[in-house]
Amino acid sequence: MFLAESFAGLSDGLKAAHIAALLLVAITVLLLMTPAVYHRIVYAGEDTKDVLRVGSRTVTLATGPLSAALGLDTYVVCAHALDNPVAAAWIGASVFCGLVAAWLVYPILARVTRRTAQ
Repeated sequence: MFLAESFAGLSDGLKAAHIAALLLVAITVLLLMTPAVYHRIVYAGEDTKDVLRVGSRTVTLATGPLSAALGLDTYVVCAHALDNPVAAAWIGASVFCGLVAAWLVYPILARVTRRTAQ
C-alpha cells in the first residue's frame, strides 16, 4: 500500500520515467537470460565458440539498458525524496555515467591497452 501511494503521488513525468526504467530492466533481463536459453536449446548444453560469442555480445549489450534504468530510477527516487529535480538529474546522470564508465569505457580502454602492449 505504501509503494502504491508513493507512486500515485509522483508527477506524470516521474511516473513515465519509472515506467521507462522498468521496461529497460525487462530488456536487460531478456539480454541476460538469452545466452543460457540459447546454450540449452540450440546446443543442448554443449560449450561452443558460438555460445561464447552470443553470451559475450548479449551480456555486454545488457549493460546499456541496465545503466539507463538505474540512472532513471535514481533520478525518480531523488526527485521525489529531495523535491529538487536539478539535483536529482545530476545524481541520476552521475549514476548512469559511473556505470557506463565501469562497464563499458574501462573495459574498452583496457582492451586497447592490452592490444597495444602485445
